[in-house]
Amino acid sequence: MTPRCRRRVPWRVLPLLLAAGSPACNDVSEIRSGEYRVTSVWDESCGAEAGCAAARIEGARLTVDAGRREAVLDFRDGEVLSLTWSARAESKWPEGCPTNTGHTRMEVGVVDEAPLEVDWLEFEKPVFVAGCPAGSRSLSLTEDVDLGGGAGCNTAGKACITFERD
Repeated sequence: MTPRCRRRVPWRVLPLLLAAGSPACNDVSEIRSGEYRVTSVWDESCGAEAGCAAARIEGARLTVDAGRREAVLDFRDGEVLSLTWSARAESKWPEGCPTNTGHTRMEVGVVDEAPLEVDWLEFEKPVFVAGCPAGSRSLSLTEDVDLGGGAGCNTAGKACITFERD
């Protein structure tokens, strides 16, 4: 994805912009199609302790078709979990990865299968959240809570699975 905010400023105008305060430069991170692997599993009952996450989830693969808003979670033991999601209005996407000149708006897909159980993890209002900054290869399955400030798993102690695109 090409960031939305690529500006070429003539060098003579630059001091004026700096003095007046340049408008914010905001990027967008979208949910991308592809094959993903689990990179972390977090739950309020155990945090990020080594060995807390079941190998069944850690070995799972996620296949995402962003155009159809479908995802398939394949577990090592052969079980398959099919998920669909609804688009959330871009105006309601969280802002993360703040910089001095802007932030990244992270796409959110509201999972239709709610509540959702993935092994021992329980998601009352599950959402997919694209990682940040823009161009990130990460995607999180997490709770629909205050998601601002970073990539995906800022869920106030709720369950979260983070994936990275191959």
